[in-house]
Amino acid sequence: MRFCVRGQRRKPMADNPYQRRFVPADKRRACTELLLQTIALLDNGIFDGLVVTTDPSLESLTPRVIAFAAEHWLPTMYPFSSAVQYGGLMSYSIDFFEMWRRAAVYVDRILKGASPAELPVEQATTVALKINVKTATALGLSISPSFLARADEVIE
Repeated sequence: MRFCVRGQRRKPMADNPYQRRFVPADKRRACTELLLQTIALLDNGIFDGLVVTTDPSLESLTPRVIAFAAEHWLPTMYPFSSAVQYGGLMSYSIDFFEMWRRAAVYVDRILKGASPAELPVEQATTVALKINVKTATALGLSISPSFLARADEVIE
């Protein structure tokens, strides 16, 4: 995000320490509410942007985070490309569609008799940078042509 927003120095990260499965659901919900309250504190002008981390519970909060970021002129980077399609500024994430396609290949191999224990572990290798120029304009940001050229997808 530093390449997109010049002069940016301080960016907090929105994370959920209770995302682990072994944490009871009520604690995860409490942390989600605490996270929303914390994001609301960003209105103090100390921070130049926000980076949202990968967490399924944060994915459900994306519309609220996008609305908050727009209301407070806060450039925000998301871990899910869907956020950019719904008005978020940018995302840098793995290609989930490619991941699902690869998962289908694994399911097919298992259904044909392959042992899951013998299948190699694959790691995502494709990441995509997506930028929403309309949101950048609304935030008063001018994104350099060279940065736009790096993007895998630009939403006008």
